[in-house]
Amino acid sequence: IRTSSTGMIITDALAGGSIYIVDSTGDNNVTVNLDGSDTQTDALLINMAVESAKARGEFADVFDLRAFRVDADEILLLSNKKFIPIVVSTGQHKTMSDDMLKLFDIMPDYRLSVMKHNQSLSYLSKIILEKTDEIINKEKPDLMMVQGDTTTAFISALSAFYNKIPIAHIEAGLRTYNKYQPYPEEINRQFIDRISDILFAPTRQNYQNLIGENISKDKIFITGNTVIDSLKYIQEKISPSSFARPFVLITAHRRENFGVGIKNIRNAIKILANKYKNYDFIYPVHKNPNIINTVNRILSDISNVKLLEPLSYMDFVNYLTKAKLVLTDSGGVQEEAVGLGIPTLVMRNLTERTEGIEVDILKLVGTDTDKIVRETEKFLNSNRIYQNSSDIYGTGDASDKIIAILEDNFPNV
Repeated sequence: IRTSSTGMIITDALAGGSIYIVDSTGDNNVTVNLDGSDTQTDALLINMAVESAKARGEFADVFDLRAFRVDADEILLLSNKKFIPIVVSTGQHKTMSDDMLKLFDIMPDYRLSVMKHNQSLSYLSKIILEKTDEIINKEKPDLMMVQGDTTTAFISALSAFYNKIPIAHIEAGLRTYNKYQPYPEEINRQFIDRISDILFAPTRQNYQNLIGENISKDKIFITGNTVIDSLKYIQEKISPSSFARPFVLITAHRRENFGVGIKNIRNAIKILANKYKNYDFIYPVHKNPNIINTVNRILSDISNVKLLEPLSYMDFVNYLTKAKLVLTDSGGVQEEAVGLGIPTLVMRNLTERTEGIEVDILKLVGTDTDKIVRETEKFLNSNRIYQNSSDIYGTGDASDKIIAILEDNFPNV
């Protein structure tokens, strides 16, 4: 729990754990051993240690006992002293979200487990709305923060709106202005932005999009994208692997590409893999049956096509840093690839991340088999060197900017 610009409290699990209070110099550290069998006593011990530290002038505002949950297994860890976060994981993509939560050491307060096999958007919307409404009525939050444009983000924001809870949207203002590309994300994010009270736009173009929709400029803040924060965080933790052969990294899973689009992408990969035997084509395949069944049927027997299980984020970044070329229909991968200076062919007809196209790192190729093959051949047959354009989507400090803006705009939370 960050306690000041220089101090921090670190805790292990409640039972038999300890509180370790660190001051800025390291000369007056305090350790308080917890009993674990008497939570009220433990709470008092923590409070006494905190008050002792404050008396020595080590911290301005150290600890808020509202964050000490005596009925929980752990102390709630806070990223900022003015806010008590309540983290809700809907489980819309459970395997992937669990990996990210573990990687960034985030413990959800609520796990909704909404996923079922081949679910519809209508089912998903219904169950998320019901469950988030229950949480809002129980916790009575001062602010709902949502990130991105998933159905989880949209329906959670809608639930907050129904309950008259202020909404903050991270990654606001991304647009294609085609309601089916990407689907359903384009409409999700437009709805979220319309009902949000504070909007964190990653880029100047995103800001201009919102202004053009008559959203007050007083609500909009340009912060960069938190995906770049995450990318830089992971880059510091990994030692990039060496790969024996050059490779093309592929991700393709968009709902609007189900059917013909995925079949065309699959066919393009087959043609390219058979022509460029000196390259591997690495494809972490999404678990959705609309993807995995279509892809495996044709590509599984080609020796230089490596169909992988979905990768952890750390493993994915490791592959991404070493890729010769990226083929993707993803949104976030476009930003990550540009941030690393990796040329990327976007297998969509439209993109909301036009900045990468303007600096000639991204190129739209759609889902036509012949065009994907042709544009990939152009790149693999050239020796062009791409520049690193990591500041286009942020400089890695979006999270810090967001926290500072929230402190200024919601001082009483």
